[in-house]
Amino acid sequence: MVIFTACEGPAGPEGPAGADGQDGADGVDGEDGNANVTVYIFDGHDFTGNSIYQPRLSGVNETEMKESAWDVYMDKDGFFYHMPGWGYQDASFYETYHTYIGSSSEIAFNIELKDGPGEVYDEVRIVRTAANNVVDSTTTKVSGDFQEPPVDFSNYQEVVDYYNIDSDDIVDMRSK
Repeated sequence: MVIFTACEGPAGPEGPAGADGQDGADGVDGEDGNANVTVYIFDGHDFTGNSIYQPRLSGVNETEMKESAWDVYMDKDGFFYHMPGWGYQDASFYETYHTYIGSSSEIAFNIELKDGPGEVYDEVRIVRTAANNVVDSTTTKVSGDFQEPPVDFSNYQEVVDYYNIDSDDIVDMRSK
């Protein structure tokens, strides 16, 4: 007759981690992003009846306006057209500009039909990319290489994907 007994002693030190597999190999982490991007959605506009559309935006002061990049997109049937530029079916050309109105503390955007018959757009989206660093080149010499982000700003969906814009970054300005 054989009797087996077992007793539990103190735990030993943890062994080293095993190697990652070929597909699970650890890579070098990239630098954290720092883009502060917001998408504002406005009502659409019928440029066949009125050649100028002027959406307004509050909640951004003049300095913030000047230290941000603003990209305007007009949506027709789910296709986004980057402005300034040609709209739906390259039939009409639009210009854009914006200014700060101190008396109302608003940014006034202007989208203007410059050539062609105009079209009806479902909505307007304005993407604000706030600067995280501003260098005044008028008084300081800028050194170093500037690298633009690897994104085609004329493509709305590529901008959304690049900046990982989600619903928290979108402000619906359309009238209800």
